[in-house]
Amino acid sequence: MNDSLIFQETPDLVNPYILIGYRGWLNAGEIGTGCIDFLRRKLNARKFASIDSRHFYIGQVPGFDQAQIMRPHAVVEGGLIKSLDEPSNEFFFWQSGAENDLILFTGFEPNVAWPEYASAIINIAKRYKACRIYVLGGVFDQVPHTRETSVYAVLSHQEMKIEFKSFPLLNYTGPSSFSTLLVDHAHRKGLRRPASWPGFRRILRLLMQRQATNI
Repeated sequence: MNDSLIFQETPDLVNPYILIGYRGWLNAGEIGTGCIDFLRRKLNARKFASIDSRHFYIGQVPGFDQAQIMRPHAVVEGGLIKSLDEPSNEFFFWQSGAENDLILFTGFEPNVAWPEYASAIINIAKRYKACRIYVLGGVFDQVPHTRETSVYAVLSHQEMKIEFKSFPLLNYTGPSSFSTLLVDHAHRKGLRRPASWPGFRRILRLLMQRQATNI
């Protein structure tokens, strides 16, 4: 088991999907974290594990990009410290009572030790025999608000292209996000279990389009 994982609970889950949304480079308009927060509240999902954040962040990387500032958030009133919130990375679960349960993960894109952070997520997937890992995210673009939001896919296996034929597949060359590394590491670790609920991809598309509309 990954040393960075901290368990508060070990629920019994059935063929769960894992949905991930994190603060960082690919969270334009909070589309990734917004989707996860919406589902967490809607489903009343319960926290069961977290990733120890101490080894994955530095307080301030060079530059002034707000997405890269990981200083703890403090509230001081009348000279007294009321709260001090450090970056948190938390797993929540929802038991559907049907064929597939759900694991939600929300956190902050790590500054350092990407492979170790990815390993913690993949270990959760292996422990609970997750069907799939879906990472949600978005970027800003010059697109009219009257046009339907586009949702692209990046896949870990060639054979998944058939399942995702309704999604445009991304073509990109440039700096990598953590999401790309996670998908690549999942491929290397052999996470190839087939999804058993094809309608889930349609729900994902609608969820992200709804969140994008609310930006």
